[in-house]
Amino acid sequence: MTPLRTRTIVTLAALATYLFWIEYLPPFTRMHLYSDIEGFHWPLLVSAFEALRHGRFPLWDPSIYCGIPFAGNIQAALFYPPTWILFAVNVFSRHVLFKTLEVWVFLHGWLAFCLCYVWLRSRNLSCLASVLGAMVFALGGYMVSQNTHVGIVTGYCWTPLAWLGIDQAFRASSWRPMWKVVAASALCFLAGYPPSFAAFAIATFVYAAARSWRYGLATLVAVAASLGVAAVQLLPAAEASVLKTFDPKYGPGIHDPLFYIHFLVPDWVGMQFGDPNLHLYLYLGAPALFGIVWLVNRPDRGALAVLGACALFLTNPFGVISGLVSRSVLLVQIFPMLSFVEPATLAFGLVAANGIDAFLQSAKPSMGPVSLRPRVQAFATAAPLVLWSVYRLIVWPQPVAGWRSILETGVTLMLFAAGLLSVRRGVWWMPVLLCVMVGVDYKVCGTSRTFSTLPGDVEPYYPRRVFRGLDPYAYDILRENRQYRLAVDKIQPTDLRRYGLATPQGFDPLLPRQFKSLIEQYKPFRTNRLFEVQPADTALVGLLGVRYFVIDPGGPLDAAVANREYRLVGRRNSRFPVYEYLNAKPAWRWQGPGGARAVRWEPELREFALNGEEASGRFILIEQFYPGWRASIDGHPVPTERWNGAFQSVAVPPGSHAVRFQYRPASVVLGAAISSVSLLGFAMWLWATRQKPQRLALDRRQDYS
Repeated sequence: MTPLRTRTIVTLAALATYLFWIEYLPPFTRMHLYSDIEGFHWPLLVSAFEALRHGRFPLWDPSIYCGIPFAGNIQAALFYPPTWILFAVNVFSRHVLFKTLEVWVFLHGWLAFCLCYVWLRSRNLSCLASVLGAMVFALGGYMVSQNTHVGIVTGYCWTPLAWLGIDQAFRASSWRPMWKVVAASALCFLAGYPPSFAAFAIATFVYAAARSWRYGLATLVAVAASLGVAAVQLLPAAEASVLKTFDPKYGPGIHDPLFYIHFLVPDWVGMQFGDPNLHLYLYLGAPALFGIVWLVNRPDRGALAVLGACALFLTNPFGVISGLVSRSVLLVQIFPMLSFVEPATLAFGLVAANGIDAFLQSAKPSMGPVSLRPRVQAFATAAPLVLWSVYRLIVWPQPVAGWRSILETGVTLMLFAAGLLSVRRGVWWMPVLLCVMVGVDYKVCGTSRTFSTLPGDVEPYYPRRVFRGLDPYAYDILRENRQYRLAVDKIQPTDLRRYGLATPQGFDPLLPRQFKSLIEQYKPFRTNRLFEVQPADTALVGLLGVRYFVIDPGGPLDAAVANREYRLVGRRNSRFPVYEYLNAKPAWRWQGPGGARAVRWEPELREFALNGEEASGRFILIEQFYPGWRASIDGHPVPTERWNGAFQSVAVPPGSHAVRFQYRPASVVLGAAISSVSLLGFAMWLWATRQKPQRLALDRRQDYS
């Protein structure tokens, strides 16, 4: 093919790919992403954006669990560079619009496609094979099923960049291209999901070691260097994790045959949200299935090594992996089995591209004048291919399961193989139809199903003075009394981050161990991270500084608040009525003579004025005791002590004083310094090696045998 024709095919295939991705977004089909992206990641980003707009760098998160670190919460991705691009896009909207977050996530899918395409092309694979292999990685089942988990998609999309650097370093016999491994590793870590980074690091090492043990060691050095670049996030995250609840993620191994069947079959059990038989969507697509068949013709030891390592971690044979990992509290939390599907998907993309390229290069006929017979064969292939794609779009999105799913996959694979045969015979327009058919296959099997999206649209912008479903007057009362917390029912506690409100409840991996132990003295947790505050739990309500209950009408708490200790705030007929506890105590206590009042109440700064008498006392702040909190009295530093095992307190001498609590973790400053030095050293190394000669690339069959 001519370069112009190649670029045209790539452009059309990429455009078709992106259109099938953007199918999710309103107002095209009024679909929206849900689950964690809506209830967890979006509020985190809104909270950070609001803080930056008001000139405050978000270090502390007071909204859940009586406070947890914000900068140390790696899932906030506060130091991930594309996050700041998202903030810049929303600078004129004065809010992080949910639609922009959806587009931001899908653009990472688009980035995954582009990086994978560039990597495959660098291996001297054909344009069509590279496009189809990139589609396996960017549009395959795992990416679609994880688009609600922002840190996963934004993290592992950088893996092709690292593997590209390893290949270039191997071909040129130079260490300089390894800068791509450093960059990809740092970005993967900063994206905010440590298990994805762990899987990335192991798979990248295996991929490099399969080439040469020297490049395996170089990859380890590059990954270690990337942690220096990402120290601005690494150090605060490590400090915040010291007090978190132990949360093991590595299990006994995935031995369910259906899990592995769904790599080959889009839907065997009829995936519907809420179905107890719901399995993760893992479908690799027709290009990968075809490539697996042709793997024998051109095996790639890098891909095979990665697939073998991923299979080892996924199956955990004889409990060997879990036995080794469980010896470390850190490793058992950052080594979930499922994360190893991520590099396996990229390896399958290579298998697909390699197999398709081998098929297209094999037994090519001599290129003479185009006869009538090849044209007839091409149109005979194109007609059923188009009709099949149209049929699937017509019946979509009705789920197809069981043997019918296998049958449809078989028909798609046969038409795909016939299309490739036409491409091998020189039909230049067939690659476009093949890419469209593959896009339709991914669309029909994955997108807009109830396990990935929901009909409708998330409200893109809530004005600051509006809490949807809450009486505006009640919301103003809650905002004016932020020294008190509220208990919620049928509301996601993490959603309060968007409104500047606080609750002792929550849902976050950074649940403090000390806080969980304190709560369990009063009542058990309902899950590993969730507990409920009942109106009758007056001792717990008073301890945690709860003053308001936001309840669901007709729910279990509705009748419980109907007593003399509670009164209605605002209207009763609102979606979420608000009740006030009349004997509430604020989220601070003064145990001494005289009075006390709050002068300043900000997430990282609390100031109080004490009108004491000629007697000492103790001031208590009902905020989590974490490294980084510092107290002072009249400007003089004083030591903080634990109160009730979880909160902070200081001893106050007699007289009137100004007590100040401030959160300034040294880990952020130290991490920023290490990152700056690492980036400077990294840039100097690149500059120093810029003119070193590089040897010509070896023959592809020698490089990738």
